[in-house]
Amino acid sequence: MRLAGRVANRARDYLLFNSALEKFWHARMRGKVTSLLYHQVDNSPETGFLRRGGSPAISPSGFRSELQFLREQRVRFLTFGQIAAGEYPSEDECGVALCFDDCFLNNYTCGLDLLEEFGIKATFFQTTAMVDAATLIWEHRLYWHTRDEAQAAAFRRLALETCTDTAGLAAMSSRELVEYLREQVQFDECARLLMLADSRLSSAAELASVARRIYPASDHLRRARQLGHEIGSHGHQHLKRVNISEAGFQRDLEQSGEMLTSILGAAPRCFSYPFDSHLAKDAEFVRRHFDVAATVGKRTFTRNTDPMWLPRFTWPGPAKNRLRLRRWLLTGTL
Repeated sequence: MRLAGRVANRARDYLLFNSALEKFWHARMRGKVTSLLYHQVDNSPETGFLRRGGSPAISPSGFRSELQFLREQRVRFLTFGQIAAGEYPSEDECGVALCFDDCFLNNYTCGLDLLEEFGIKATFFQTTAMVDAATLIWEHRLYWHTRDEAQAAAFRRLALETCTDTAGLAAMSSRELVEYLREQVQFDECARLLMLADSRLSSAAELASVARRIYPASDHLRRARQLGHEIGSHGHQHLKRVNISEAGFQRDLEQSGEMLTSILGAAPRCFSYPFDSHLAKDAEFVRRHFDVAATVGKRTFTRNTDPMWLPRFTWPGPAKNRLRLRRWLLTGTL
């Protein structure tokens, strides 16, 4: 069945995403915005621990190919700031909103340079605790302390010593352990474990050195804004909403907004939910600080879509062939 499924999927590529059907897909996109979400533009060893942990990276050559294809389609590119101001494609236009979440240094160097090469403006949803940071934020320390099997084994031993619920921890792979601590454990408990790991498995100087190499400085954000790109908020500490309190969520929103205002001289208008984690009442709090909020809803949107729940498509990984690339860029799916 797996082979049959792969064959059927490849057949769809050839039957539905050849150039002869391009007009059909354009017709489906007209009057709508397709938002494509990326996390890193990089393939260097420096960020290998992030990719291992779960922060996907498109290669520079891959990103160039995608930008070139979109430019050839003559779509109308929009930032989320423009959308917040009420700009949408006309009934005859196909709108595309490119954006980054987290925003590492490589987004502001390689990613920004490629966007400028094609004259495309994008939205950088910045996790503000990463800017000018003296150490790695909690999530990236989790990836750092499990960056190889030896480090992961030492980290697992600490988790077994300190975590409240240790059932199954010993049998987890390093990837499963990361996912468990990131997704299911309350933030305060995970933070305590990371503080212990910082003291036993690393050093402040080492963590600071890694942070300087992979995180942006304030000047990177200011340069992107000066070039016409939008800088939005992706929270301050990149916290998973369901693992923090309502008060903690509101504090994080405020801290992120205040920091971006200080750096850029104007309050950010846009927000994207870290981990796409949110509760029903969250829009009420987000609306107090931002004009639009982005999720990962895997569909297009129009001016009639609730601005607090604008959906995006997450980059699914390298395309297996040129037709599969067209399929992702025209539909947001593989």
